[in-house]
Amino acid sequence: MAPHNPTPPSNFDSDSPYYVHSSDSPSYLIITPKLNGTNHLAWHRSMQRALGAKNKLVFIDGFIPIPDIEDLNHQAWERCNHLFHSWILNSVIESIAHIIVVHDTALSAWEDLKEHFYMVDRVRILSLRSTINNLKHVVHEESQNVVFSAPPTIDESSISINASDARRFPARGKGAPSIANGKNN
Repeated sequence: MAPHNPTPPSNFDSDSPYYVHSSDSPSYLIITPKLNGTNHLAWHRSMQRALGAKNKLVFIDGFIPIPDIEDLNHQAWERCNHLFHSWILNSVIESIAHIIVVHDTALSAWEDLKEHFYMVDRVRILSLRSTINNLKHVVHEESQNVVFSAPPTIDESSISINASDARRFPARGKGAPSIANGKNN
């Protein structure tokens, strides 16, 4: 049970997590990529950045508990909870939104998404890391098998020219022997 707060929240203090700017609306927060079930980590980080910019991270880390109904902060908390819940709903694909719309608090929706999709991301990350490590191992093995040697050289003893080749490609220039007729020019 949260302690009773006799001081009403300031709706004009922009440092307060209860502060809601006039431009904040349920459809205002745009998160890309939308959560589709396979991208929880990217979505989660984008959402955290957006909530941090709005000074609303305290609602998902459990720092601000639900105030008692008599608490003067209760109404402000409710407004922020509804706003944050709407932001979550608008940042996921429709089939996921249908699942989390039934949650009473944005925090319970947030935790439900984390529970369902965080493991999927972890398995995918581990699989990708394993594939990368396997590729590194293969590349390393292949690089060990490569033998670097000097390119072959051409020496006069390895060249054999027969008479028919000499006729097709006659030597040019002064002093070149004439194989075709057996005489030197």
